[in-house]
Amino acid sequence: MKKLIVIVCFLNLLLAAQALSRPEIRCLEVKDNGDVLVSWVAPTDLSGFVHYEIFYAKEETGPFTKVTTITSSSTVQYLHAGANAVVEPHCYYYVSAVSSNGHFDSQIISTIEFYLSNSGTGLAVLNWSAPTVEPVPSHSDHFDIWKDYPAGTWSSLAEVQGLVYRDTIDVCDAVIAYRVELADASGCRNVSRPQSERFTDMTAPAIPDLDSVTVDESSQQIKLGWEVSPSPDVFAYIIYLQENGVWIPIDTVYGRTTTQWTDTEHDPQSAVFSYRIATLDSCLNSSPMTVLQKTMQLTATYDLCRREAYLSWTDYENMPRDLAKYQIYCSRDGGPMQMVGESTSQSYTYAGLIANSAYVFLVRAVNSDGQITASSVKADFVFSSADNMDFVYVRSVSVNETSDAIVVTAYTGPTVTFTKVHLYRSVDDDAHFSKYQTLSYNGTDTYTFTDVDVDCNQRLYYYKATIENECDMETAESNVSHNIILRGSTNPSHQNSMNWMTYDGWNGGVSSYTVKRRTETAMFESDVMVTPLRSCTDDVSELTNEGSIFTYCIVAQENNNEYGFADQSRSNSIQLVQSPTIYVPNAFNPAGINNIFKPVSTFMPTEDYYMLIFGRNGQMVFNTADPNEGWDGTCKGQEMPIGVYIYKIKYLYEGQYYEKSGTVTLIK
Repeated sequence: MKKLIVIVCFLNLLLAAQALSRPEIRCLEVKDNGDVLVSWVAPTDLSGFVHYEIFYAKEETGPFTKVTTITSSSTVQYLHAGANAVVEPHCYYYVSAVSSNGHFDSQIISTIEFYLSNSGTGLAVLNWSAPTVEPVPSHSDHFDIWKDYPAGTWSSLAEVQGLVYRDTIDVCDAVIAYRVELADASGCRNVSRPQSERFTDMTAPAIPDLDSVTVDESSQQIKLGWEVSPSPDVFAYIIYLQENGVWIPIDTVYGRTTTQWTDTEHDPQSAVFSYRIATLDSCLNSSPMTVLQKTMQLTATYDLCRREAYLSWTDYENMPRDLAKYQIYCSRDGGPMQMVGESTSQSYTYAGLIANSAYVFLVRAVNSDGQITASSVKADFVFSSADNMDFVYVRSVSVNETSDAIVVTAYTGPTVTFTKVHLYRSVDDDAHFSKYQTLSYNGTDTYTFTDVDVDCNQRLYYYKATIENECDMETAESNVSHNIILRGSTNPSHQNSMNWMTYDGWNGGVSSYTVKRRTETAMFESDVMVTPLRSCTDDVSELTNEGSIFTYCIVAQENNNEYGFADQSRSNSIQLVQSPTIYVPNAFNPAGINNIFKPVSTFMPTEDYYMLIFGRNGQMVFNTADPNEGWDGTCKGQEMPIGVYIYKIKYLYEGQYYEKSGTVTLIK
C-alpha cells in the first residue's frame, strides 16, 4: 500500500513539471471607436496548451465575461470589438491559458481611466489612473501625453511621471482632444480613450524682458531693446510711455522676433522719459507691463581754473540682472568716443582739460554680467581757457644812468588774458627767489619794474617774471636775467682799465658790449669802443683838458631774437679819476706870444676850481672857475699896469681841496 502511494505522488509531480505556465497581459489600447486591443505575452511553457480565453468586466471585482477563445498559442493580441471603451471610464481584462491540466490566468489589467476638464482660465487639466495597482515591471516609468490639434493631427505633448498634467491653451477657440499612453517593453502600448473639450485661450502671455532704454550714440534717438517673448503665440509688443503719471500706449511693434523700437517723437535732451512694454498674443491677450526703465540725462560743466569737467546724470533704474557700474566716454575735437573712467555713483570728475578743445561726453550703464548696456544723452562744451598761451619773457635788466635803480622790462607775448605780472628777485645767486613786485594787467604786452632797493656797484640781482591768470594761478615763468656790474682802475700812464660780467638770459644772446664814456667837460656820453670781450683799456692821455673824472658804463647788445627784439642792458656807472698836475708861469706879456696868464694843467677837475688875481693894493682884478680860462691883463676892460700880481688857485681832488698861490709879473 505504501508503495502505491509513492508511485501516485511521483506521477503527480511529473505531471506538474510538464504543466502550462500563465500568460502576462501587458497592454489595453482603446481605439477611437471604443474597441479595445488586448496584448499579452505567451506563457514560457506551452506544454499541453489547448487555447486562450479572454475575459472582460466593467468592474475589477467582476463579474467577468468570456468574450472569445483563441486556439493558436502564437496569437498574443485580440481586438475586443464593441467594448465601447470611449464611454466606459475603464474596462478590465485578463487572459487565461487552458491546458489539459487546467486554467492558468494572467493578472487583471484595466484600460487607463482618463478624464479631461476645462478650468475656464485657459488651462486643460488632465488626470488618469494606471492600468494596474501594482506597477508592471515591463511598463515605462512615464506616461506620454498626446494632443489632437489641429483636428485630426495627433502630436506628442509631454512625458509625465505622475497622474496629472496641465496644458496651457494657446489657441483662441477650438475643440482639443487628448489621450494618455503607457508603453511596454514588449512593444505594445496602453492607450486611454480620447477626451475632448472646447477651450478658449484666456491666459496672458509671459511678461517680456525689457533689456534697455538707451540713447543711440549717432542719432541721439531713444531706443528700446527686449528679449524675444517665450510665449509662442505672441505676435506684437505694446510700447507704453508715462505721461503725467499715466501709462499711455504709444505704439505697437509686430512680430514675435522683433526686439527693438526707436522713438522718433521725443527728444531725450529735453526730459527724462519712462517706458514699459507688454506682449500681445494671437487671442489679443495682453501680458502685464514690465517694470519701467528710463532714459538717462547727462549734464557737463567745467572749472576753468582747475581744468576739470564735472559730469552728473540721472540714475538708470531696473537694469536687468542689476546695475553694476557706469562707464564714462569722452571725445575731444571730433575724435572717437573712448572710455575714460568708471563710476558706481551718478557723478564723475574728468581732469586735464586741454585749452580751446571741444569735448563730448556720454555715460553708459552696465549690468552685472556686462551683457546689457544703456547710454545717456550726450553732453558737450568747448573748453575756452583764457591762459592757454601763457607766456612771459624778461626782455632786459638794466641799471639807470644814476646807478640808483634797476629797471626790469617783461614781455607777455601772446598771452590772451591775465590779471597780474609778478617779478621775483634773488640777491647774489639765482637760487633764492622771492616775490618782489607785482603789476596788474594794463592791456599791453610790456611791463616795466623799477627796483630801487639795490647796490648796483657791488651786488648781483637776478630777476624772473610769472603770469597770474584769472584763476589766481601763476601759469608761466620767464627766463632769468641779472644786472651787469662794471669795475675799473687807473694807472700812471693815464689809462683807464675796466672789466664786467657777462649778461645772461637773452633768447638771442649777446652780440657785443659798448663802452661809453663821459668827461667832466662833455655834456653827453660818447662811445669809446664796441667789443665782444668783457674787458677793455681806455687811453686818456690826450684828454688832459677834459677834467680828472672819467665816467664809464657798459651797454650789452642782444642779437635779434625769435620774438623780434634786440634789446640792451646797461651796467652800473663808475668814475675813474686821473691825478691832476699844475704848472704856473711867473710872467706874461699881453702883447707878446704868451699873452694869457693861465696855469698849465693836466686832468684838472672842472668842479670846485677857481683862480683869483690880486693887485698890490689887494684889489681882485680877475677870477674864473674854468681851468681852461686865463687872465689877459685887463680888469673890467682896462689894461692893468706893469707890475707884480698875486694869484691864488684852489681845486678839489678826490674829496680834498688843494691850494697854490704865488706872484706873476705883467710885462709889456
